[in-house]
Amino acid sequence: MAVLIVMDWDESEADYFGIVSRMGVQGTPAEGIHVHVAGPTAGGVRIVELWDELAEFEAFVDGVLLPTAEAAGITTKPVYVSFPVANLFAPGLKEIEKLAQQFAG
Repeated sequence: MAVLIVMDWDESEADYFGIVSRMGVQGTPAEGIHVHVAGPTAGGVRIVELWDELAEFEAFVDGVLLPTAEAAGITTKPVYVSFPVANLFAPGLKEIEKLAQQFAG
């Protein structure tokens, strides 16, 4: 079942971009992820993702995200909540694809 993840990480935007760059996920996304959106908050970074399954997300966190962060000297861990997707409405999907190209590495 599809799952929505809302994750908060008490790290700087620069640290976030450093981790994303090290993982290379924008060029080679993890299996099961469909959408990743991130932005700064007063205390760090908020990340919202859409995954096929919670187990895929958790495997990515444990196997890729946290080891990459640790290698970069980051000791904090993100805090997240997950929700089963009950509905998905994407009338601007083509526009989202165009917008995403602005952030492609």
